Amino acid sequence: MKLTPPLRMSLSVQRLVATCMLWAFGVGAMATNCVVTVGWNDSPPHNFRGPDGVLQGIEVELVSAVLRRAGCTPEFVELPLARALLYLETGQLDAMPGIRRTSEREKFAVFSKPLFRSRNMLFLNRSIADKVKIRTLGDVAQGGFRLGVLNGAIYSDEY
Repeated sequence: MKLTPPLRMSLSVQRLVATCMLWAFGVGAMATNCVVTVGWNDSPPHNFRGPDGVLQGIEVELVSAVLRRAGCTPEFVELPLARALLYLETGQLDAMPGIRRTSEREKFAVFSKPLFRSRNMLFLNRSIADKVKIRTLGDVAQGGFRLGVLNGAIYSDEY
């Protein structure tokens, strides 16, 4: 897969790729019918269903290619992030691309080197944006509006 700027893999995806490669070549290459369960949630351009309902995205293509080369087949399982992390920790899921490395997660997961780098962005309803000027993350707390977040996601130390 050829990546062109400004597209870069996040740290967690790079870690996943290295983990998949180590696992696939170390263990999976010996198996003849190797199936790896891979968690995913809707996060374009990394993971999403196309108009035809087929799962696609950068992480889907990358994980599929790595596992295929190792003689394995991915079984993608759509899960909310918090549940995917729990399943990864309990062994009900083999891999989860796109998660951030933390000391807590290092207790149950192995991370590859980063391949992508992505930024979190805040999208506001135009009526709110016209009333509130947000220049820093600290300004969000003063906004007086509801903010949606993904359960289990880590955005930044400031957040």
